[in-house]
Amino acid sequence: MPKLTERKETSPIKMMVIGDSGTGKTGALESLVRAGYKLKIIDFDNGLDYLQQALSDVPELLDNIQYATFSNHFKTVNGRVIPKGTPKAWASSLKLLESGKIDDEDWGKPEEWDESTFLVLDSLTMASKAAMLQVLQVNGRLFEPAQIKDWGQAQGLVEGLIMWVCSEDIKCNVLILSHINFIEMQNGVMKGYPSSVGKALSTTLPRHFNTILNATVKGNGKSAQRIISPLPIQSIETKAAVPEEKLPEYWPIDTAYGEFMKLAKGSVPNPNWKPKKNSQPSGGKTLGIGSKS
Repeated sequence: MPKLTERKETSPIKMMVIGDSGTGKTGALESLVRAGYKLKIIDFDNGLDYLQQALSDVPELLDNIQYATFSNHFKTVNGRVIPKGTPKAWASSLKLLESGKIDDEDWGKPEEWDESTFLVLDSLTMASKAAMLQVLQVNGRLFEPAQIKDWGQAQGLVEGLIMWVCSEDIKCNVLILSHINFIEMQNGVMKGYPSSVGKALSTTLPRHFNTILNATVKGNGKSAQRIISPLPIQSIETKAAVPEEKLPEYWPIDTAYGEFMKLAKGSVPNPNWKPKKNSQPSGGKTLGIGSKS
């Protein structure tokens, strides 16, 4: 039987970042690209606007980003908003992950990616909505309220995906971005969890990750700064694959993920990358690499 002293720390980072909309969860991907990582982004939010402008000083880095956007379409009928056609976003995203191919692009299968790559899901919140539409479509209740059975099946789809990407079969790093769902606990205290399908799943998902960071805003008005914190803030619990004494209180979003990976792994693929000093986050425009489905 092996001893813990003989175990090598070779496990990839399986990380979740939770935060309200606009706190910089997606924008912080900039630092991973600058640090030399390749990104494979499963995009349900159609919100990759930050990256092209953020990386405009080194446009060749955009070649290290592959993304596919998956979205369902809707229409209004008699005052109701209903799906337009058959919802395909969830099924199409899984087809890409299973085959490694979309349209004319060949990403390779996720099982073949190494630790120089991040599989990014942006965001879990919208992916969960797509999973629910998939269940309602299959169960013939697309235009009806979801039943208990539907909620259970959708939760199973989402948790199954998370269990797979966080398993030992996936050798690359994984980053799941999620909005926050505040849930009242039995003692009356409100706690923040990843937003997914129902409260039960939200409270169990964190156990699958070795790192959970919080995207938030520090300060107000023009002095406000978007930050990523590895330490608990108010009602949001965090954890990190780094001893707590080595963790700062927070990082600015444009260096956060890269700085965390340097702490967690001791180095990053780009040895010349250095975190900026006193960096400030900024807005962005449109990324133009990838596919839509």
